[in-house]
Amino acid sequence: MKKAMIVVGDHYAGKSKTIGYVKLRLGIGKRDQSFSIDGQIGRVFSQSFEEANKNVQQSVELYVRLHVDLLILACRPASEDGSRLEELKSALKNVGHEVETVDVVAGEPDSYYEAKADEILSGLTEVKKASAASA
Repeated sequence: MKKAMIVVGDHYAGKSKTIGYVKLRLGIGKRDQSFSIDGQIGRVFSQSFEEANKNVQQSVELYVRLHVDLLILACRPASEDGSRLEELKSALKNVGHEVETVDVVAGEPDSYYEAKADEILSGLTEVKKASAASA
């Protein structure tokens, strides 16, 4: 099963910090994007779609071509002007990804962002557990 975890927060809310903790837990470098969990290929992108000015549809099509099963992405909240969150969620669902969001806010202690990183990783590994149980 394919899964996408989207870290959602305002500008400077701690999306990149949270994803940095995810990378640390995955054992990949700060500049690395690829990982695998139980044989599933994953990619992680810490820059938000809005900040990077990425085309949602082209990005999702690339993930499909690369056979990426697990995604960790960043996006601004749907309530913010110019947010691509709803477009991103819809595009990912259309190609078979289960999508979950993890909200972050600014000004919290590091332990908050570490806990959010754990939540993201739990979301990815829950897919594996659910897939194994249904097999």
